[in-house]
Amino acid sequence: TGDTSTLTAALASLDTTVAGVVAGGGVAGQTFTLTQGLDTITGTSGNDTINAFAFNSVTGADTTTLQSVDTIDGGAGTDTLNIEVKDGDADAATADLNNTIQGTISNVEIVNINNAAAASAAAVDATTLGTAVQQIWQISKEAAVTKLAATTTAGFKDLATAQTLDVAPADAAATTSVAFNNVAEGSTLNVVATATGTLAAVNVSGTVADTNANGTVANTNVAVTVGKDVQTLAVNSAVATNLTITDGAGTKKVTTIDASASTGAITYADTETTLATVTTGSGKDDVTVVTATSKTAGSVVNASVTTNAGDDKVTVNVTGDGNTTIDTGAGNDTVAITGRGTSVLTVNLGDGTDSFTSSVAILGTDAIDAGAGTDTLLLSLVGSANVGAFSNFDVFDVKGMTANLDLDILNAKNTVTEIVGSAALAATLSTGTTAANVSLLNVGAGVNFRATADMAYDSTTATTGTPAVDAGYNQGTLTLTQKTAGALTVTLDADETGTADTTIDTAATSVIASNATSLKAVFDTSYLATITGETTTGDNVSTITLNGAAATSLEVVSGGALSSNVLVYTDSASTTGKLASMTITGDRALDLTFSASGTSSLATVDASAQTGGLTFSLANLKDTGTVKLGSGVDHITVTNVSTGAATAESIQGFEKALAVSVSTATADATAKAAAIADADTLVLASGYVASDTTSTTGLTIAKGVVTFTGSGPATLADAVTLVDTALSSSTAGEAVVFEYVGNSYVFVNDDTATTGVDSLVKLVGITGVTNFVEVNTGTTGTGVDNFFIV
Repeated sequence: TGDTSTLTAALASLDTTVAGVVAGGGVAGQTFTLTQGLDTITGTSGNDTINAFAFNSVTGADTTTLQSVDTIDGGAGTDTLNIEVKDGDADAATADLNNTIQGTISNVEIVNINNAAAASAAAVDATTLGTAVQQIWQISKEAAVTKLAATTTAGFKDLATAQTLDVAPADAAATTSVAFNNVAEGSTLNVVATATGTLAAVNVSGTVADTNANGTVANTNVAVTVGKDVQTLAVNSAVATNLTITDGAGTKKVTTIDASASTGAITYADTETTLATVTTGSGKDDVTVVTATSKTAGSVVNASVTTNAGDDKVTVNVTGDGNTTIDTGAGNDTVAITGRGTSVLTVNLGDGTDSFTSSVAILGTDAIDAGAGTDTLLLSLVGSANVGAFSNFDVFDVKGMTANLDLDILNAKNTVTEIVGSAALAATLSTGTTAANVSLLNVGAGVNFRATADMAYDSTTATTGTPAVDAGYNQGTLTLTQKTAGALTVTLDADETGTADTTIDTAATSVIASNATSLKAVFDTSYLATITGETTTGDNVSTITLNGAAATSLEVVSGGALSSNVLVYTDSASTTGKLASMTITGDRALDLTFSASGTSSLATVDASAQTGGLTFSLANLKDTGTVKLGSGVDHITVTNVSTGAATAESIQGFEKALAVSVSTATADATAKAAAIADADTLVLASGYVASDTTSTTGLTIAKGVVTFTGSGPATLADAVTLVDTALSSSTAGEAVVFEYVGNSYVFVNDDTATTGVDSLVKLVGITGVTNFVEVNTGTTGTGVDNFFIV
């Protein structure tokens, strides 16, 4: 038909910026339209437009208008030829209309080939468009471009799916330029010189579309075959590129890639062992070199990688006896050495937050300079023989360590600000072996430890290689000994990343603070939200195992999105414990286990500012010690360590449950369950609520609550004696609550005799208790031995 909407719309949206690259002064020209017959077009001195629509201008029938007899001379200015290609027949028996570049074309600078209505695109011989052409654009569909001059850009526009784009430069063209406009991500660009070609430079510009709308744009694959005997390839890419190279005809190999002008990310991981020098630009580059180096006179080969600005990654896997030099410039860079030669390795990480790793030995003759910024060093690489190789590192990583290290040996050239653990201490384990225990000596003042990943593993599933991760099992322990004893913070900051899955996710670390005088444990691990099918039991658990031999105080921050936190703390002082107080804050639940190697000195556990809830046992709290609870749901285990009024431990902030928690009304079932779930509880092993009684001298018992009769006891000791006597004929485990002088007390009879070992705990400030309730009165199940008050 005569409908020109498809071509008109495509041309209207063509990137004016790209067209402006060769704009010729902005002089207005004329518009010419080809006919189904012979056309002779002579352009003006302005910017003319020549349209080759695929229809008969008289009848409106589809037809070819770009004829072999046509002559098109664009004249002066920047002239544009628009060619509409249209399917010639629904059954494909007839060739597409206007799909052959024919006629005589000259002095036209921009050619737009619109294949939107074509059955397929046809190859484009750039020489058929004249020597003046500067841009050749294929729209919607594409085919190979051949004999492309160095002065001409091959353009591709509006390709909705990933395509393979083939461009062949003319033999005389040392440079090939390609432009993208809304090209699908993941496309492949092949730029291939002929056996007699001279190609030595490739330019890629324009935009690539996020076709799957996932927020990231996949790299474009750019494969370059250079010209004959070309040894240096220049790449200037504005788009993220996966670069591969193929040597040209002749005997010489590519030894250098110069992508220093590129602003797009360059990823290069080819297998060219002859490639010795790689330079990239300002993008987020990822370069792997496998150079076969040599110091042999007359054939010296040294490996060199320079990545300039950008957050770059360099992997070195070279061989031979030549030197290797890596310079990553500014940006947050990572250098990983997976293989090296026998000569000198020089690494300059430059400005930024950088990291350096190696799976092979670093020699004393090497130079690994972290430069400015905050930079991370794997301590497993360091020993007395090579310590001089490392300089300007700030963060030390204990990942993979198997031997102790005195940090003083690094002080001459490095200033450590933090110690981290990005993985387990031992790099490998054999089945059944014990995890590595590693000591760091002379830790400086203000230098703390942060686990940035799960540092636990399960050796029962490991044979060789990296063990399977399994929180808390066979976990290696890191001992930190400060040069001058003082404060030390241990943080677990191992965030779950990526996409939520059904795997159980946990994180753990184990630290011995041998001489720190005060400690702080920080839980800061965030987990992803639970998804359908995910097991929740044991999921999202963060565990810090902490041992202090000299600390008198411990501060705990229980945070981390969706985390259930566990702290296992041991006061390892051999005789009398050192730890006197704990302070707990945070909005996440904390399960706290405390033990002492000697006599406990822990007098106060203050969780009054915590909102997440505390689970804790009074077993190793010092006699007369106090636990202060916050606004969360708390669970406190009461033991028989304290046996009398003079030594009873106290709980402050224990909250009574709502009255609906003991309602028997059917209508209250939902509210009752919610109230019980929100109640603070006491855990009384094998406990049960005492039976009601009115026959005991001096008191009555109803719903587990004691009411003293008469004038009541004169002292707390008298009150305990009255209660103990009342329960002495009962089965062990019978429990009651009684009130005395503004406080309530929970008493558990642990023996049938009044001389037995009973349990007593003070609930500070609690009065008016009307019910003492076991959550679940069955012999098994959730809530057994858990009690709340109303």
